[in-house]
Amino acid sequence: MKSAAQSGSEPLRVEGEMTIYSAAALAERITAAIADANGESRLDLSQVTEIDTAGLQILLMARKLARARGGLSVVAASARVQALLRLCALEDMIEGCPSTGSVS
Repeated sequence: MKSAAQSGSEPLRVEGEMTIYSAAALAERITAAIADANGESRLDLSQVTEIDTAGLQILLMARKLARARGGLSVVAASARVQALLRLCALEDMIEGCPSTGSVS
């Protein structure tokens, strides 16, 4: 798991796996980025190669933490992230992705 720092309006970019094996470090980085953000926090998940329920839990935690600070949006998501969010009816987390209201 690799992540690039968030500066200004630049999204925090996460690369590689969002799995149980990287969950602790990833949660720490995302929490810090949300705490440092002025307004909405943004995540770029376009380079995530694998995501499991631990990664999903981190996204849900991040969304909850960011609500009081302006919200959270995923500005880009890999196919694997999109599939998991769609399966959980959470595709509305992805910026510009209309919610279908059903799981395919």
